Amino acid sequence: MKPTVLTFVVAALLLGSTLHANDFTDRLKRAVGKAADKVGDAAHKVGDKSRTWVAQAKENLGLTPEDYIRRADVQLAKMDAQIRALKDVTGATAREYFKTRVLALEQHFAFTVDEFTSLQLSTT
Repeated sequence: MKPTVLTFVVAALLLGSTLHANDFTDRLKRAVGKAADKVGDAAHKVGDKSRTWVAQAKENLGLTPEDYIRRADVQLAKMDAQIRALKDVTGATAREYFKTRVLALEQHFAFTVDEFTSLQLSTT
């Protein structure tokens, strides 16, 4: 009787571990499949963005200096308005981290304006 019960227990354990291994393998395959899908999606997004950036760069290179300056002025005005809007957000401005991020944006904007001014003063 004991050998029969022992054999049954061993068989049940082996069957259970095999089922568990199959379940683990299936989960692993699904996880790898999801990761591959996400990598593929990311690659498509990067490709789309890079094509957009290249098209914008080509467009900017084709502009006359006056048109480029006008376009840059508009973009700088938009950035300034967005930063001011962020500063006016109620509640979030009480958080120190948010204040440091807005301060960093202001510093980046000031640097950009300085670079743009030096670009306008350039002869070439």
